[in-house]
Amino acid sequence: DISGKRVPVLAMTATLRGKHLDEMTSKLGITDDYKLMTGPMNRRSIAIRVSFAAKPNKSMQDALAKQLDGHPRKKRLVYVTAKNAAEGCIRDNAEKAIARTKSNEGDISVITGDSGLMEKIYDVNQFNSEGGSRVIVGTEACNCGVSSVLCNGAERVGMPRNLLDLSQEHGRGNRTNSDSRNENEYHLHLS
Repeated sequence: DISGKRVPVLAMTATLRGKHLDEMTSKLGITDDYKLMTGPMNRRSIAIRVSFAAKPNKSMQDALAKQLDGHPRKKRLVYVTAKNAAEGCIRDNAEKAIARTKSNEGDISVITGDSGLMEKIYDVNQFNSEGGSRVIVGTEACNCGVSSVLCNGAERVGMPRNLLDLSQEHGRGNRTNSDSRNENEYHLHLS
């Protein structure tokens, strides 16, 4: 029984608006002392780019360095299917990409299916903060719930497992709500 106790609540929707949002907050028992974040989810201007390379990890590193260079506030997501790749070579290549930028600054968070809830919440909060992580490397475990108005794109090494993952990852690509196809992209790196 959790009655009378404060517990964290995470609810996401792409379609809830107006009176329905008020109804949801009432049913969840969200009071004024809880923070409720809402905003539009504009997805109309996301370019999908596909690069075929002998070394997709290196292709991702080059693209990531180019996207982050000269933009110290910009953030990116990097997806990969395998947990060991997220924690190993993909993370290493993301670190090399940041090292190649002019600012040469920024942390990298890793989110996989083994990440605990509190660890994921901490990593997402760091990603959303001005001085926090610049890159999240993750598996499909970070498809939902990872949003930042500073994130305008995602890199993907290898094909997603299914169309649902592709759709979720693609949707991370325009959190800035910009209409520029030159800025918002989902970039697949394939061999």
